[in-house]
Amino acid sequence: EDGGRRIATVVTSTSLTPYQEVQRLAWIGSAILGAALLLIVHLVLRANVARALRPVREMTTQAGRWSSDDVDRRFGPTPRPAELDELARTLDAVLDRLAAVLRHERQLSDEISHELRTPLARIQGEVDLMRGEPGADAAHIRALDALDEATTSMSRILETLMAAARSATGRLPGRCLPGEVVARLVRGRTGERPELDIAVGIPPELAAGVDEAVLERVVAPVLDNAVRHARRQVRVTGEGLPGRVRLLVVDDGPGIPPELRQRVFEPGWRGDVDDGHDGAGLGLALARRLAVAAGGDVSVADGGPGACVVVELPAG
Repeated sequence: EDGGRRIATVVTSTSLTPYQEVQRLAWIGSAILGAALLLIVHLVLRANVARALRPVREMTTQAGRWSSDDVDRRFGPTPRPAELDELARTLDAVLDRLAAVLRHERQLSDEISHELRTPLARIQGEVDLMRGEPGADAAHIRALDALDEATTSMSRILETLMAAARSATGRLPGRCLPGEVVARLVRGRTGERPELDIAVGIPPELAAGVDEAVLERVVAPVLDNAVRHARRQVRVTGEGLPGRVRLLVVDDGPGIPPELRQRVFEPGWRGDVDDGHDGAGLGLALARRLAVAAGGDVSVADGGPGACVVVELPAG
């Protein structure tokens, strides 16, 4: 300006692009840095939490093993951090209660065994005395033979169930050939439904790690159900797997709906109370209990036109 009079105007401009680029890079860098910090914090916290919880996991796993194999073991007063010491006392208390329950069950089993053995022995003695009486006719002899067979079977069942209940480790020792045991069970049931085709396809060398009586009590209820519900045929097959033996009992009956495949193993449960069967619904429940005590299981699976029951036991 000259004396208040404008002579010229100068106009200048500059690009904001570099500043905007710097701002964008700053936002990106901040986001990356924040994500990296979050990731680092997450990894550090995860590692610390995992390290802190590792003793808890080890103690719970150990308590689970003891509850199955050695219920008398305890963690004891070994010095530990306060939190772990409280957990150890809690787990020891749970193991104490479990041991008390098992002791009570074994005591009850012994008492039941004694109470049932006495009348069975008395019945067996009376049968033997009646057999020695002169002049018995054929019908009388057949009745005594049937009574003797039933008494012997009841005694064998009782011994098997008591052995399962008294087993401190939950495992039933022994060894047998399933092919022979199943064949014997099938022969005893051929007269129930002569029109039924019952086939056994178990390799003769296949061995199970349980006693014959245990295998018989596990398979017998399963086979009885198959014979009862089958239309024309029942198939019993077996195979050896790593560390275990698998038996499949398949029939061509109406089958078991998926929603009932667990309920059939509930004690006292029956699918149809008006089917004419006088059982109490305990066969499959006892079969599974014995199998589990021996280290196996009994389950229902898909595999046939009707029911397919799978019996798994440790290999012999």
